[in-house]
Amino acid sequence: ITYYSTEVTEMFAKSLAEWYQISMITLANIPVLSVKNIFVFGHAPLVRYEFLTSTLLAKNYKNYILLLPDTKYYHTFGTVLSQVIKDNDGVVATIEYYNGEDNNHIENAIKNVADNVDNINEMDLNLTHPVVIVAGTVSELSKVFNYFDIYNLPKKSIIAGDANINFVASRNIDILFAGSKKNIKTDISSKILKSDVRFYDFSSEMGYDLGNVISIATSGGYEQKHFADNLAKLSFEGFSGK
Repeated sequence: ITYYSTEVTEMFAKSLAEWYQISMITLANIPVLSVKNIFVFGHAPLVRYEFLTSTLLAKNYKNYILLLPDTKYYHTFGTVLSQVIKDNDGVVATIEYYNGEDNNHIENAIKNVADNVDNINEMDLNLTHPVVIVAGTVSELSKVFNYFDIYNLPKKSIIAGDANINFVASRNIDILFAGSKKNIKTDISSKILKSDVRFYDFSSEMGYDLGNVISIATSGGYEQKHFADNLAKLSFEGFSGK
């Protein structure tokens, strides 16, 4: 089951599992769905960003700027992630929200980010570049990275985010994202995009990995208990992560 909204996905999954007594897997990041015969296959966004920031903070990168879509979800996300950074002795200089449908709004937000980056770099006590954490859909991030180049942000800051930035950043830009070593070794995204597939992002990698997980878990039989037992002992690393 793909993700619609928390309420709709929860209702749909639980109803089908109850009526038909079948095993179900959802790509939604909704932990409360993980009940009998319903398996949640997803990567919680905040967990990935917490891993990123904790790694960077351990390397003495203390200054952060968040560039996020202007939605209710990301306003909450920005507040929570900022607190995580502050609780670990980091500094959040600013949070900039952008409207992904408005190029002028995107450029203004990135100009503000660039100004903050310059101010941080000019401080004598800062020995490392600030970290710009960016989020959004592949479509939104494509526009964002165009303006990153214009304002020279990759040269004067660390660009970090989730795996979607790997699909839009040009190869001459250094980026950091939480992903899988398997993806780096095989560069699956480049291979896929050379085929007839017209759109490919992190959710595509999750779908591909889920197919492999199901194949492994159903080897030797399709009974629910057999499937659940195989999942419980499965150690799997795919293109979207472990």
